[in-house]
Amino acid sequence: MTGLQGEKPSPGRKGAVLDAREGERPAGESGRPAGEAGEPAADAERRAAGTLYVLAVPDAEDPAFQEAVAEQLKAVSAWWQDGSGPVPGFRRVEAPEVLVRHDVECFLHAAGVRDTPAEEPLVLYLTGHGAVGASGRHFLLLPDTDRRRLLATALRTSEVVTAALDSHAEHVLVIVNTCEAEGVAAEVQELIRELDTGRTARGSLNVLATTAHRTTVLGREFSEILREAHRWLSTAAGITRPYLTVGEFVQALEHGTDRLRRARDAAAGEPRLGGPRMVHAPRQTDPVPTLPNPGYPPPRRTGVRAARPVGGDGGTENWVRRASGALTEDDTGWFFSGRREVNRALVTFLAGPPGSLLVTGTAGSGKSAVLARLVALGDPAFRASPQGARALEGAESGTVPEPGAVHVALHARMRSARDLWTALLGRLGLSPDTGTGGAPVSRGGRLWPLQERLFRFLAEPGPHLTIVVDGLDEAADPGACVRDFLVPLGRAAVPGPEAPAGGAPGVPEPRATEGAPGGRETRAAGSAAGVPEPRPGQAVARPRGRRGVRLLLGVRSSAPPTPGGEGRTPGGNGRTPEREGPAELLHTLRGVLPDPRVVRTDEEPVTADIAEYVAALLRAAGWEEEAAARAAARVAASAGRSFLDARLAAAQLREPGGPALPADPRWLSRLGHGTVGLLEADLAALPEPSEGAEATGGSAETDRTDGDRAVEGRSGGLDREEALALLRATAFAQGRGLPWAEVWPTVAGALLGRALPDPDEKIRRLLSGRLAGYLAHDTEDDRRVYRPAHERLAAVLRQWPPPSAAEEPAAPPAGHAEAQPGTRTGEGTGSGR
Repeated sequence: MTGLQGEKPSPGRKGAVLDAREGERPAGESGRPAGEAGEPAADAERRAAGTLYVLAVPDAEDPAFQEAVAEQLKAVSAWWQDGSGPVPGFRRVEAPEVLVRHDVECFLHAAGVRDTPAEEPLVLYLTGHGAVGASGRHFLLLPDTDRRRLLATALRTSEVVTAALDSHAEHVLVIVNTCEAEGVAAEVQELIRELDTGRTARGSLNVLATTAHRTTVLGREFSEILREAHRWLSTAAGITRPYLTVGEFVQALEHGTDRLRRARDAAAGEPRLGGPRMVHAPRQTDPVPTLPNPGYPPPRRTGVRAARPVGGDGGTENWVRRASGALTEDDTGWFFSGRREVNRALVTFLAGPPGSLLVTGTAGSGKSAVLARLVALGDPAFRASPQGARALEGAESGTVPEPGAVHVALHARMRSARDLWTALLGRLGLSPDTGTGGAPVSRGGRLWPLQERLFRFLAEPGPHLTIVVDGLDEAADPGACVRDFLVPLGRAAVPGPEAPAGGAPGVPEPRATEGAPGGRETRAAGSAAGVPEPRPGQAVARPRGRRGVRLLLGVRSSAPPTPGGEGRTPGGNGRTPEREGPAELLHTLRGVLPDPRVVRTDEEPVTADIAEYVAALLRAAGWEEEAAARAAARVAASAGRSFLDARLAAAQLREPGGPALPADPRWLSRLGHGTVGLLEADLAALPEPSEGAEATGGSAETDRTDGDRAVEGRSGGLDREEALALLRATAFAQGRGLPWAEVWPTVAGALLGRALPDPDEKIRRLLSGRLAGYLAHDTEDDRRVYRPAHERLAAVLRQWPPPSAAEEPAAPPAGHAEAQPGTRTGEGTGSGR
């Protein structure tokens, strides 16, 4: 190393420090380098908003220790990296060779550690040998330290730690990786009292020690712990925020320590491994900029940038994923095909007056896809992307909405009416009414202040508001969402005559059941009143020239009757329609919304549309035009009205050996049983539990079909029972899905009846293979969560084995729950097609 080594500047003179990313150069007045030559200073700040200070004390007599330190610094730099990633990064400033105490003070001074500005996150990594003296103080041992004269020849570790803690930086993390590092705790706690009280109240000042008393420094071990924690946070933890909390960081380190501890315990003679622990962390639940999240953004990404020009859940990206028809999240192709008349009907509705339109059909018939396509193609940012350009290029005249045509797009899954009102106002940038002291008066179950805030917005001059709500049948309480969210919106959707003097247009009278004293709420002072409760289907007065609402709703329903086959789904697969619930919900909507229009996605030419979609997927995989068309026609004939079943079949056709499947009667039979048959085929390709991790196939060779062989791939140690348990675990999730972390392996182990060995690796294998096509992901409470790709698939997995199991070769493992009466097979799954 160079810099301060050799010539030792006096404390009054700033020297040069070694910046591992930018090389050696003089520091400025605060020790912070300017941007690269010709680079604006703002760009340099954008790339590296924080600073990582590294102080490593060498041990020239121990080459293995020096190599271990080098491994540590690689792991540290991988975590607190430069600003080339999705969040502002860290500029690394490393101390030159440290021989005596004076070298340390020169580094702290020249690098400007104590002068780090308030807005700059500061991370200090300290590694080397250490010791706790007879006084209980912790000392950093230097190359020339005499252990009999620690006060004179060693350095009190607290001096380095408090240089960072008493800097101007509001957010500080210090990691002490030395022998007996926990010995610094008592002294740090004492010195913290000397800090300005305002500083300790505002900022996040955290100190981590890696070793306990009478424990040697973690050399290679700490680098392994950091790497495993980094890997776990990048995948299993599923945290979607750009920064971690201290608690989440410690949890990841504990996970890394546990894995290393298990490996060491398996080796004879290895001592028990401790682990890092926080010695000062006053607040552990707030995300802090000193802890960048390696898993942000999630590792799997689509080709759409994360801008949010549409007021929708997760920005446009989630809607693009539902609309594109791609088989994997990483595929940025655009395969949406057919649905011309449906698309024209939706685009025509957007260009017309306010009103309501219901997009409905059986499970898997493409309701979510057509609505998602409308949202995506109406987003100017997506239209400007390469994927958007491909989508527009293949679109026919009259099927493309105008840019900005959709203002708010919401998915109702597991949401209440309050959730939907809150999300709607948030997407529009509106705040609910407030009462005394500014507290939202919408709390306590009362919804009318939220409604009134929107209706006052609608009473202002402006363009009509277009709102898309998908998955209404998946809401926490669909009936309550209809009553308390959609009915008020539907009344505002229809223009009426001039409002009477003093009346408030579009403000419904509160219901007596909404928590008011005496059975009815009292309006806040100053709010408009006197508008009677309209009868169901009656339009609410709205002044001419002011905003109306176009409301597009996606809701599942039963299949329409067909000649000679009342209530059966066309396609020859014997599938029965949805019962009562969805049909009643559609009937209710038609009764309470003023004159809604209805568009079905499960009527002809749906079979031709499915064939066109499958052919597009096969051509993208290199199939010749004629072969793709023939195979797609066979799939469409067996898939009924389910685009989702067709998508899963196409995934199997695209595998090696797939072109032979359309001629395989056993594969066609499974396809005729819909999603269940296709899932059984995929499970059959995995090894039996008794065959071990290196097995290559499912059932006996004589019982296996060409389809079984075609869908085979490397199992990666994931057997059939384990894969099924992991899929079933997601079906029991409440809310928006099941988080990975410790939850998914625990639930899967309970269903399996035994703990999963190396569960994170098993889940990685599941998510990197084709079985991932049976899952959808979402975000809840800043965590990535997983669930079956459709509610009907979730029902099948919860009740596994399905009734078809007795007829099919792929039997579920013993000990699983018996199927419940009335289970139906073949309902669609997937990402909304």
